[in-house]
Amino acid sequence: MNNDYTPIISHVRKKPIFITTPVFTLHSDTIISSLYTAIAADSLKRYYELKGLEVKLSVGASEYGALKVKSILGRTDLNLQEQCKNISDKYKKLLDAAMVSYTDFIRTTEKRHENAVEHVWNRLIENDLVYKDKIEGWYSKNDRLFYDEADIKEITHSHSGKKLKVTNYTGRPVEWHVEERYKFRLSKILPKLMEWLKDYEECLVEDVPISRPRSSTDWKSNLPGETEQIIDPLFDAYINYLTVTGYPWSENNYNKFCPLDIQICPKYILRSHVIYGPALLMGIKLSPPKKIFAHSFRQSRSNAEPFQVINYYGADVFRYVYLAYVDSSNSNKFSNQNINSWYTMDLVNQLGQLIHKCLSSQLFPNGPWIPIFSKNTNGIPETDRIIHQALETLPDYISMNRALYYSFETLRITGILLQPIMPDRSLKLLNILGVRHNEHKWEDAKFGKGWPILDNKRRKWAPYLYYNLYPHLPNQVDDNVFANKDKK
Repeated sequence: MNNDYTPIISHVRKKPIFITTPVFTLHSDTIISSLYTAIAADSLKRYYELKGLEVKLSVGASEYGALKVKSILGRTDLNLQEQCKNISDKYKKLLDAAMVSYTDFIRTTEKRHENAVEHVWNRLIENDLVYKDKIEGWYSKNDRLFYDEADIKEITHSHSGKKLKVTNYTGRPVEWHVEERYKFRLSKILPKLMEWLKDYEECLVEDVPISRPRSSTDWKSNLPGETEQIIDPLFDAYINYLTVTGYPWSENNYNKFCPLDIQICPKYILRSHVIYGPALLMGIKLSPPKKIFAHSFRQSRSNAEPFQVINYYGADVFRYVYLAYVDSSNSNKFSNQNINSWYTMDLVNQLGQLIHKCLSSQLFPNGPWIPIFSKNTNGIPETDRIIHQALETLPDYISMNRALYYSFETLRITGILLQPIMPDRSLKLLNILGVRHNEHKWEDAKFGKGWPILDNKRRKWAPYLYYNLYPHLPNQVDDNVFANKDKK
C-alpha cells in the first residue's frame, strides 16, 4: 500500500483519476466527518482538473439498518425507506451547499448497487471465499457489534439496581447472543494482503463476518440462494466504489476507472479500507487502491452546524477553514467563534485587504489598468533605467507601478491556486482582475504568464465587478446564528 499523500500526476496518463469517499451512514454523529472527507476529496478533484485531467469523484449514503434508523428517529410509525431517502437528500443538499462537485452520488438501496453486490457475492462463492459459521458472544444491539470478554464489564443500574453487562468502549448494554452468519475467508487472502501491506511487519487477520441475519433490516435484498442472510453493511458500503464505475463492467469501463486512485476516509474506519476492502477486491481478482489517505477529524460537541455556517459566511469560507485549520489537534476547536477568528485573520485581514488596497480608485487616476512591468533582453527591469534617468521627477510614480504589478500578480496567481479550495470567490476575483477564462489553468499560475511583460499591451480590470469579497463580520458571533434548527 502506498499511503504517502503525494498527488498523482502523469503527463502520459490516459486513465481518469478516480477518488472515492465512504458513504454517509445516516447517523447524525458522522455528518461533519463525512462532509470534511467530501470537501477534502473535492479539493483534490479540482486540483487535478486544473492540471487538465479527467476526474471521477464518488460520494453517497448507506441506507442500511432499519433498526438503527428507528433509533435515530425515535419513531416506528414512519416509512423507513422514505425517511432514509429524506436523510440522504439532506446530506446531498449539504454537499451541494458546500460546493462539492461530485460526479456520482450513490445510495446503497439503488438497484445498480444491489446488482453489484450480487455479482461480488457470486464471484466470492466461485472462489471458495465464503462459508457459513456460528457466531456467539457478547453482542450490543445499539453498536451492532460482538465484543470480547475483555471488553465487557459489569455495572449496577442506577435506578433499578440490577446488574448489567456493558462495553468498556461505549457503555452500552450487551447480551449473550448466538447466530449464523457467512464469513469471508480473509485468511486465504493473507499472502496477497501482506504483500500489499509491505510497510507493516505484522498484521493480525482472522476470517470476518460478511453477512447478517435477515432480521437486521426489513428491506435489504437477500443474498443469492439465501432467505435469512443479507450482506454485512461494512462490505455493502465498500462495494459502492465498484457500483459507481458501472460494475459489473464491460472491459472498457474497468480500464477507464479502476484501480481506484485515492480513497479518503476517517481513521476510525481505516481498518475496513486497509484490510477488509482491499482483501475483498483481491478475492474477486481486482487490484486494490493505489493510495489511501486517512484523516483524524471527528464530530464533537463544539462543531458548528454546517448549514448555518455556510449561510452566514458562504461555502468558500467554510471550505477554507475546514481544510486550513481542522486536523487531529484542533477538530474539537471547530467552533463558531474560532471560525470567525480564522476568517478574519486570513481572509479579511490578509487576502481581503490586499484586494481592497490594490483596487483602490485613488491609485488609478487614469483608469483601471493593470500596471505595466517591462524587462529588456538582459533581464534588467526597464523601469530601473527610467528611475535612474529621471530620479528627481519620477521615482514615486515608477516605484508604485512596480509594486502594484507585483501585487496584481500575487492576486492573479493566488486566485488560480485557490480555486480547488474556494471555487466561487476565486472565480470572482479572477473576473474582477480581467483574467480570461482560458487563463485559469494550473500552468497559468506562473509569474507574468497572465499579463504581458515584454510589450506595452495593457489589461483592464473591472471596477464595476468589484465589491468586498471578504467583509468584516461581527467579532463576537452569536451562537444562535448557528443553532441547529433540526435539533430538539
